[in-house]
Amino acid sequence: MPTITYKTEEASFCFDQQEVLEVLQSSEGDPVQSKTPVDLTESHPGDAIVVLQNNRSLAYAMLRLLEQGKGSVHCKGCESEYQAKDLIPYPLGAGGNPLRPSVKLINGFFKRLFGRSKRMPLFGGKGYACPRGHSVIEMITWRT
Repeated sequence: MPTITYKTEEASFCFDQQEVLEVLQSSEGDPVQSKTPVDLTESHPGDAIVVLQNNRSLAYAMLRLLEQGKGSVHCKGCESEYQAKDLIPYPLGAGGNPLRPSVKLINGFFKRLFGRSKRMPLFGGKGYACPRGHSVIEMITWRT
């Protein structure tokens, strides 16, 4: 079965090619996605496709697959292999959803905001850590 490996400095993520294609096709209307599609259907030796960290559209697809508990991860910090369902999710900045930012951050933000004439921007995203606590991926998914 063909696989796609997404490599970062902290980890290597391995997913089934069909699952990645389904996520990429379902998110065609997503404004965050890159306008240049990734050709993952061409044949490669050994049925393995290696994608480096600079491909942003594929990185967002990887986050969606991790949310669904699909794939496996090789953590370079502890040199261990984990299933995606074993990873520990954590929020970045004001959280993963711009419609529901973190209340703790917002309270402190509004305390600092009063008295200022211009609005300060917020950002948020998602991160995942291996069961031993090493960060394997962090991505900012929204900004105001």
